Amino acid sequence: MTRIRIAHWSLLATLVAAAPAAARPVDGAGGAPDGAGTAPGDDRAAGADAASGDAAGAHAASGDAAGATAASGDAAGADAASGDAAGAPAVVGATASAGPEPATSGWFRIDTDALGTQLWVGATHSVGDWALASDIYVVGSFAELDLGPSLAIGPATFTPMVGIGFDFAAADFASLIAPQLFTVVDLDRAYVESWVQVFFNSPFSDGAEDLAYTRNFALYKLSDAVHVGPQIEVGYRLNDFAGDAAAGAAPFSSGLVSLPIGGRVNLGYGDHNTLGLFVGYETQAASGADAVAGRFTFVRTW
Repeated sequence: MTRIRIAHWSLLATLVAAAPAAARPVDGAGGAPDGAGTAPGDDRAAGADAASGDAAGAHAASGDAAGATAASGDAAGADAASGDAAGAPAVVGATASAGPEPATSGWFRIDTDALGTQLWVGATHSVGDWALASDIYVVGSFAELDLGPSLAIGPATFTPMVGIGFDFAAADFASLIAPQLFTVVDLDRAYVESWVQVFFNSPFSDGAEDLAYTRNFALYKLSDAVHVGPQIEVGYRLNDFAGDAAAGAAPFSSGLVSLPIGGRVNLGYGDHNTLGLFVGYETQAASGADAVAGRFTFVRTW
């Protein structure tokens, strides 16, 4: 089965944050950009099998923006417990430092879900009056590079991105991840994050799935360190395949493949650290199969 890195497919994974010191959402994502969500059987099928040529889908996000970019990081000025967006976050207990802000802010993220353990690293670079976000997502021999501008409008940050996936075991390209859009809205008492990603894998491998993925969650800030709320992810297969008996490839058709629904909590885990936990129910699980979906995410920002 094709597996996608959509923040459980693959943030982000995640990559959203406030400009110019922002980065992809760390669901995530996933990343960036935080990632939870997967293909059927995953909470977000993040990534693809290198040997099969299946591209890891969106990022983060293996947890929750950034996917991808995706993400569990905090957007600049956000509380440590906020969503996946790993930006230049305000940190619980941190005090404002003197001197100019660095031209580049960054984040590191670890996601564990149905795809296994995935690593992300991302940054937002100041380029004149613009903020350019970038991230790298790695699972097994699959690696993805994402790039895009980070645009801050009031309490909202929008990060459109384009990504390319490489399968180093097969020595070939594996996926084109575009378009992608990571959105973060950070308010006084609430935090909202959304990932939208499309993965085109079939141009690189016969019988590979092309997928659209979205991850969305809204958190209420109980305190600076504890944010809770609902999360939903959707994976939709875009193409059909007649199958290949000689190659042992089963046929498939377009349609809904994953729809995990559950709850999320983000915890401030010390200065510049966020722990994101998503646990839900996979409504598209095969009959008789376990339907628990989820993702654990740790994000460190600087």
